[in-house]
Amino acid sequence: MRHIAVGLVLALMVMMAPAMATDFSINGTQFAAAFVGNTISNLNLASNFLSVMYAVNNTDDDHNLFQNLWGVIYGGVLVAGWNNEVTATVLEELADTSNTNLTNARTDISEAIAYLATNTTTVFGDTDGSAGLSYLLKKQVQALENTSLTYNGEPLIEAYANAIADTIYDNTLFMMKLFEAIPQALNGNWM
Repeated sequence: MRHIAVGLVLALMVMMAPAMATDFSINGTQFAAAFVGNTISNLNLASNFLSVMYAVNNTDDDHNLFQNLWGVIYGGVLVAGWNNEVTATVLEELADTSNTNLTNARTDISEAIAYLATNTTTVFGDTDGSAGLSYLLKKQVQALENTSLTYNGEPLIEAYANAIADTIYDNTLFMMKLFEAIPQALNGNWM
């Protein structure tokens, strides 16, 4: 699977090579506004998904959506448990220093951590927000403070605040309906 992912990345790089005549450069605040817009869009998608769940539950009288979601949650818990077993087995083998076949893998992990540690300013930035991720976050604050930047015609800060409020509201209602269905779900009344 890893080879397929690497192959796809390389193929994209080769296809995009003619379009990369110059280095990528954009105004930091505009990039941050696009980043914030993507976050708002993701929050709106989550709220819309929850609205679909309510519509399905209210439309289909033959099935109790929220009760049956507990079956899906149960399946997810089972799969997650087995995935944890797989990961734990691999990590135990990696931690076993008597397995000399994995010495290079352990060295790679150490080098990766050391490389990240020696490049913290490049990756994470600094307290002034002049490099790395802290620079992007600083630009997001500037984008939010700039009332001329909008998302669907609304100032970015207001759109973000509304998306957060809508998501909190929809998540609360969803959780209430889901928890309300626990007694039926745990009594085995599956539809």
